[in-house]
Amino acid sequence: MGARGYLAAQLVDSGRMTPSPSSGGPFIVGPGDGIRQGARVPLHGEQVISVPEAELTSVRVNHQTRFQFGETEVVIESGSRVTVDGREHDLDPSDRGLLGPALALYPWTLVLACAAPGGTLTLEFASGARIEVPADQNHEAWQVNGPGKRLIVCEPGGNNLSVWE
Repeated sequence: MGARGYLAAQLVDSGRMTPSPSSGGPFIVGPGDGIRQGARVPLHGEQVISVPEAELTSVRVNHQTRFQFGETEVVIESGSRVTVDGREHDLDPSDRGLLGPALALYPWTLVLACAAPGGTLTLEFASGARIEVPADQNHEAWQVNGPGKRLIVCEPGGNNLSVWE
């Protein structure tokens, strides 16, 4: 898959995450913990996202589709494509009647999670199934929460990830 970087507890680049020099960086204002400053990470090459516990332990559906892997949750907030047994299924979290193929992934094991230039998130499973979530031009298409306080969000347009540790 070409040159890959790694997003784990930190972006592996001299051990520290470095925000884009042209940005003030993203931040979250939350009750109790005040302001959390994040980093804006440009997507120049594929970034592998660390998911320490690979077994899919649950799938939840509301206006989003949520995949739980131990302490890490992958949240899909826009259209996606699931490939199972060689068949492609276009999914939309707001159309719950189409989400059956996503539910069929439970309890499979994740072998790779990565973000590509342009913002597409790809989840590959040991079974050969995969989920592809392209970036959305107007909204945050996907995010990865955990483990711990880590949060990775695909920014609208898909050129950058906002990352909090």
